[in-house]
Formats: sequence, C-alpha cells, structure tokens
Amino acid sequence: MWRVCHLIAVATEARIGIFETEPENIFRGTRLHDEMHLEWEAAARTRLESGFSLRALPLTSRVGLVSFLTMAFFECRFFSEALRLSTSMSVILPQQTSGTQIGVAADARRDRFPALYLLHGLSDDHTIWSRRTSIERYVAGTGLAVVMPEVHRSFYCDLAYGGNYWTYISEELPKLCANFFPIETAREATFACGFSMGGYGAFKLGLACPDRFAAVASLSGSLDMGRRVNRSMTEAVPQKEVMAALGESMRVEGTDNDLFTLLERAKTADRPMPRFLQHCGTDDYLYDDNQHFRQQMETSGWDYQYEEVPGSHNWDYVDSAIQRVIEWLPWSGDEDS
Repeated sequence: MWRVCHLIAVATEARIGIFETEPENIFRGTRLHDEMHLEWEAAARTRLESGFSLRALPLTSRVGLVSFLTMAFFECRFFSEALRLSTSMSVILPQQTSGTQIGVAADARRDRFPALYLLHGLSDDHTIWSRRTSIERYVAGTGLAVVMPEVHRSFYCDLAYGGNYWTYISEELPKLCANFFPIETAREATFACGFSMGGYGAFKLGLACPDRFAAVASLSGSLDMGRRVNRSMTEAVPQKEVMAALGESMRVEGTDNDLFTLLERAKTADRPMPRFLQHCGTDDYLYDDNQHFRQQMETSGWDYQYEEVPGSHNWDYVDSAIQRVIEWLPWSGDEDS
C-alpha cells in the first residue's frame, strides 16, 4: 500500500514538471517490472523526506492521490441548546490508519484538524454537500475537517418566530464540534463557505465574527438579502416565511441580518478581518446581487477576491467551485507536519 500511494505521489509531481517521466507511464508503472517500482518508490521517498508537501500541488494535480487517502464520515445527531431541539450535521475527518485499507493510504498525523464549515442553501439540508459534490475526495490529503450543519430555511438568522439559528451557527456549533471531534478552534484554523443562502451565511460569519474566522467564501451567494426579500415573496419564499424570520416589518436594511450594514460597521472597527472569496457563475440568477455586493466590498481595503466563471445556480457549478475554495484557503495544509 505504501508503494502504490507513493508511486502516485511521483505521478502527481510529474504533472507539473518535477519529473521528466510522462505521468501516464508512471500510472502504468504499477503493472511494470519490480525494478521500475523500486526506482519510482525511491524517488518518491526522497522527495517526501526532503520536505515536499502534496499541498504544494494544485488540487487537480493531486486528484490521483486524493482518492487514496483515508477519511472518516460521521452522521451526527445531537441536542442544541440554542435551538432547543435535536438537530443533525455531517462531519468529514481525516483518519489515522496503518495503510491496510485496500485502495487508500495512511494519513492524519495531527492531534486536531483545521475546520471548514460548509453551509447549505434554502431548500437543502446537511446532507447536500456530500450528495451533490465530491467534497470528501477533494479534502482527502489536505488535513481539513469538514462540518456540514443543518439550519433548515432559517436564512442563518435568529428567527423572529422560531429558533436561534444564528446563535447556533456562530456560537454553539463550533464549541460542540470541538467537544465532539478533534477540531481546532483557533481563528487561523477556522473557515466557512456556503452556496446560495449558505454563501450569505458564510459572509455573515466573516463580517460579524472576524475574530473567529480566518477565511470565508461565498459561492453564488444570496448576498443582498434586502433585495431578495423585496423580490422573492413568491411560492418559493412566501411572505409568512419571511415574516417568521424577520418579524412583521420584514425589514433587512440597517439590521444585523443585512450584509451591507455589517460591512459598513466592520470598516469602522479596529480589528483584523478574514480573507474573503466571492465566487459566482455568470449565468446565475443572483449575478446582479453579487455585482452590487462586490462594488461595496472592493472599497473595504480588506483581503478580498472576486472571481466569476461560466455557470448557473446548480451543483455542476458548485462541485467545480468548491475545489477552487479548497485551493484558496490560507492554511499550512502540510499533511506531513
């Protein structure tokens, strides 16, 4: 198993020119003569012992190795004090193994792991990221833990008539995760990302809790909530649902639920801000909302990055975009440390 894993490590290096051997020949090497196995194995060992980290490779160059690292998947049901009910989350953790599992390799030489909180959209739940993307494969070998919580159709708010979902996400959940799992709580090891309503939630965490998050990313996020509320009182988001979240006034502007308000407050506060990645598909129905928010963020002076690609509001776009987020995250990511 060690041999197969490290042969693939050599192959991924070859893809970016570290070795002259063609990668397809190296992949075929598992079926070639033992002398060739030993030669590539020795080369891989030398590179790894000299301090080479697979994290230095682009995610696309690590795809061969990604599927060969062991991850554990947890479906967790527990009681939330903030919500006053039982709820669920899915958690992916690197697993320490001896390398005996067929098709995967030993990994996870850390005591505690950096955490990426992945937030779902309006019509989804905590299972959607693992069902619609290959997130487990994408984080394999990075040393990242991934937490995927359940917030229903809460808009990541403390509902006027309902549960305190903002308090749950921003305060209770990270503490619970640190109690349940070997997850780091330090700011530099804590990140958030979300799609659609989840993108709004991730940026809300970054703007309102900058002391706890080092980086946040929005994928086609519903970032202009005031504009959405005024336009979206349809069968998809009925008025009574908006009222339950925001109260009878249904007011967003100027409140703690308005990202523009949080942004202006943060500009005048003397505290470090996280890195922001705003990512959007050019054919997304939220594209104009994203441009509006982009204009305000570009005046902040923070570490902010905007990217757009061809794509719509769907999981084909998200599955590609989340790989970009994983590459962008600002952490050491050395699985050999």
